[in-house]
Order: sequence, then structure tokens, then C-alpha cells
Amino acid sequence: DSLGDPIARIYPNPARDVIYVEFNGTVDVENIFLFAADGRKASDYQAIMQSSGFIIEIPQTFTGLYLLRIILKDGRVAIRKIIIR
Repeated sequence: DSLGDPIARIYPNPARDVIYVEFNGTVDVENIFLFAADGRKASDYQAIMQSSGFIIEIPQTFTGLYLLRIILKDGRVAIRKIIIR
């Protein structure tokens, strides 16, 4: 995981309807994926970009432990465990 907490803040955790990702600087996001705990890809997302981050809308059918994977265009990757209720 090369995106440390000083670069990105991902909240809330646990999440319900949305996950917010805030960056301390300007970044270009290439892909966003949500994986179930067993490794199956649950979804890929088009981020709704805001000034310094984005919002990920979560389907109500998703519950449990997931891995959020954010790939930046400069090659850095962030993977975070997210609990969805």
C-alpha cells in the first residue's frame, strides 16, 4: 500500500451508503475496485470527483468486509479494508 494516511483519508469505516476519499494533493485516479473478502470483484466504480477527493456510492445489497482498491495514474495503489453495514 503506497498511499499512506498522510496522502488519503478514507471514511467512514464502517460505511453504509457512501465512502468518502479525500486527498491532501492533486491526484489522477485511474481505477476504483471493491472486492469481497474472498477476493471476488464486487464492483468497479466511476468516481464522482470533487475538489480534493471523490465519493463512492455503495449498493444497499453490499454488507460485510470488503477491500477497496484505488489505482492512480502514476502507478500508486491504495488498498483499504472497509466494513459495509
